[in-house]
Amino acid sequence: MFGSYPFIPGSYEAQQVPLSRYLPPIPGGIIENWLKERVSQGAWILDPFGASPQLATEAARAGYRVLVAAYNPIARFLLELAADPPTESELRAALADLAISPKGEERLEPHIRSLYLTECLQCGKSVSAEAFIWKRGDSVPTSRIYNCPNCMESGEFPTSESDAKRAAHFGKSSLHHARALERVAALDDPDRVHVEEALSTYLPRAVYALFTIINKLDNLPPNRHRALAALLLPVFDKANTLWQYPTERTRPRKLNVPSQFRENNIWLELENAVSLWSQNTSAKELEFYPIPITSWPELPPNSGGICLFDGRLNDLVIQILKDPLPIEIKAVSGALPRPNQAYWSLSALWAGWLWGRDEAAKIKGVLRRRRYDWAWHCTALQKAFSGLIQILGPGIPIMGIIGEAEAGFLSAAIIAAWMAGFKLINVSLREEIGQAQLYWIRSTDQDIIKNKTRQESDTELLNFFHQAADNYLRFCCEPVSYLRLDSSVLFSLAESHTTVIPPNIDTPSNTLARINNNFQELLFEKNGYTRYGGSEHSLDTANYWLSHEDSEKLYKSGKFVTLSDQVEIKVANYLQEHPGCSSSEIDKFACQAFPGLLTPERDLVLQSMKSYGKLEPHKSDCWILRTQDTTEGRNEDITEMKYHLEQIGIDLKYEVSRFEAEQLKLGMPLSISILPSLTWQDTGGEIKFEFFVISTAIISNIIFQINDFCIGGLNIDGLHLQRIIVLPGGRAGLLGYKLQQDAHLRNAVEFRWQFLKFRNLRRLSENNLLTRDNLQRYLALDPLANTDPQMTFI
Repeated sequence: MFGSYPFIPGSYEAQQVPLSRYLPPIPGGIIENWLKERVSQGAWILDPFGASPQLATEAARAGYRVLVAAYNPIARFLLELAADPPTESELRAALADLAISPKGEERLEPHIRSLYLTECLQCGKSVSAEAFIWKRGDSVPTSRIYNCPNCMESGEFPTSESDAKRAAHFGKSSLHHARALERVAALDDPDRVHVEEALSTYLPRAVYALFTIINKLDNLPPNRHRALAALLLPVFDKANTLWQYPTERTRPRKLNVPSQFRENNIWLELENAVSLWSQNTSAKELEFYPIPITSWPELPPNSGGICLFDGRLNDLVIQILKDPLPIEIKAVSGALPRPNQAYWSLSALWAGWLWGRDEAAKIKGVLRRRRYDWAWHCTALQKAFSGLIQILGPGIPIMGIIGEAEAGFLSAAIIAAWMAGFKLINVSLREEIGQAQLYWIRSTDQDIIKNKTRQESDTELLNFFHQAADNYLRFCCEPVSYLRLDSSVLFSLAESHTTVIPPNIDTPSNTLARINNNFQELLFEKNGYTRYGGSEHSLDTANYWLSHEDSEKLYKSGKFVTLSDQVEIKVANYLQEHPGCSSSEIDKFACQAFPGLLTPERDLVLQSMKSYGKLEPHKSDCWILRTQDTTEGRNEDITEMKYHLEQIGIDLKYEVSRFEAEQLKLGMPLSISILPSLTWQDTGGEIKFEFFVISTAIISNIIFQINDFCIGGLNIDGLHLQRIIVLPGGRAGLLGYKLQQDAHLRNAVEFRWQFLKFRNLRRLSENNLLTRDNLQRYLALDPLANTDPQMTFI
């Protein structure tokens, strides 16, 4: 119903590579694991967009032959370097040669360093600044960052008059500025004005430094040129003004200069580039290099490798249809590209700077586009998918990974592929890390014929969305984000064999707009969904839950266990049944237990692990069930807690009623009471306290199903009634996490619910000073961790 294939967690973190802030942030191991389950080694895999060098090289290392359509020269160069990177010695040799090359009567290195000289405030000696800080629109920097080797003074300091003079020395009318333009577009080129706009993201000093170095490129032998180009590529990015300060971890999508930015020292960045490349070619990884890489139509060996096609996917399709090669594509995998004006515009600049005007001309047209919205992206993806379907046989699997998932991106991808004739099989999503995994197959002719039906009205479309959203919320039993709800509706739409908006009737952009408009209208309905956060102008930042009437029906059904609670149960049981498991094994199991759009966030899995498990001593990443969380241990604890509550109630002159409450069995060692364990009544028979003793962090069924329950005809919603959930202290972190994520549960808890940890109850049982008057003060001595300070937790 919500996808049957599990999310594939990465087995290792993605490496920090040059230009990583423009590349999809995708962990390693995903593509390899996906391919191994579907196709044999040596098979041909198509990466239709070449958006992630990591994914292509990962598949090639796993023994597959990967055909990559690489339209962007910079993306292609990154892939070539990822497959066969220069060694650290080659990079250092290239930098050393560059350092000693002449610049007038001095060497190049001291000349470039001198561009960033400043005076130390402490000792007054000259030092090369690491960076200057600018405010957008100013003609001089406001501060400088340096580390003085003479007196060890370091930090950020205001600029001096000499700093301002050095910065003002460079102008945009210099020969270096003209050469930066000329390498990309000729003087009479109509696109030259767009090149000028892209170049405006570079300060004049940076342009001077870069082209003083680039001027050395053309006369280098190929191996030296390649090594120096590898060093220059990350420096090109570090040299622009798109580095917001003080926050450096930005992922720019437009050529918008931040209000305050860093101007980095070009020579220092060249030295840093050596380290950046070297950390990705450690001794442990050298056995994987080089990966055989060829240019189309030359093919790599059967043992695995990469074949690069220099052009768009649709150009490749034309080539294959016109002059077929002896290859049969068995799977398609890769990262779906995200619209990024900054990356593509800068790529056109960098391609011209490294290889000349002819290379820049291949993508120079991107400089003309100012806006990449989701409607444009949906149309572009649909054209690519329409070409792709022509060279694939029925049933060929396709894995598309989105590294920065958001509703517009997912909608554009799902609708584009659907309108091109692909059948969506699964959507898995982890919103915390911004990653989505989509799984298609090429539709059969019968599927395509089935899709050519009448167009549904907006009313029918809205009703379909309502039913799909309700089904998802009822299954989750907790509020979900806009992204998850939108994805569930889109998946239901694509999965259904009734075409609400049939292909070939409307354009991708209009189809996307119609679906998005109807989905947002669904969320605007009066007396419809409950919205937590956001506003009518920012629906995509809110979480959504059923209407009050529908949620009450769900509570009374007796089948109310939230998705988060189900994850807790599964993780706890897995820890008992698999002692010594690793955190990655637990996470993988959780993803398999809850596939598709039910995929739990990793933080929830980790919180559940920490609540029930512990690391085995003297072993790395080896998890076992905590001793106190065995079935026997928790049964003893619950019996003990009930005894303490009974004795304290008697001591405080309450009438104590003890109930053998019906238990909702959930497996080891978990059981959830939906009735109180004990009540304390005053002499008039009015219930003052109601206690629920549990061994889990599962409270949603208690909170939502008990509010209207009556015991012995007495309404327990009395004015002065206090309801207290008694639970192990080890559950505090997990419960705090759930309350933080679930606004619906958090709001319900704020109304007359309190929490008491086992350890605090034990202390209360030993407190001879306890009275009715000071009870609340003593209850509050051990608050639940990680919760809103305005909430009452005891």
